[in-house]
Amino acid sequence: ISPRSPTLYNDDNMLKSAIYVLVHVANLHGEHKNRLVYEIPVFATLLPMFNHPNHEIRAGCVWFVSNLLERYVHEDDSAVRARAMELKRTGVDEKLRELCGAEEIDVRERAAIQWRVLRQWVDRGVDGGNGGGDGGGGRAPWTGA
Repeated sequence: ISPRSPTLYNDDNMLKSAIYVLVHVANLHGEHKNRLVYEIPVFATLLPMFNHPNHEIRAGCVWFVSNLLERYVHEDDSAVRARAMELKRTGVDEKLRELCGAEEIDVRERAAIQWRVLRQWVDRGVDGGNGGGDGGGGRAPWTGA
């Protein structure tokens, strides 16, 4: 089966499994997160999945973004902000915003939270926002501290 095969894209169980493999890899070290964002063309294939009819697949896409935006221990905030900027550049922010109107509450609420998190990382300046650096003791930018 080729990567663009309609058969593969129509197999919800296969898609769900593949997306959750990405979710778990994105939950590893910052280096793994960066590879998923910068080195592997994941979003070219994943972006259409944000509109998939199966809500579990859409929820998996949101979890993937959530894990990419999670700051790994000993990781500088600038790395997370750079990933957020790249996600915005690839159109993920728009996909999340669209999912804020999803019928299913789990997709809708997760997307709304991640859209806000993404926007806050993007809007956070190197010397602005919450002060740059480690965010004041490692706090995430949405804590307001």
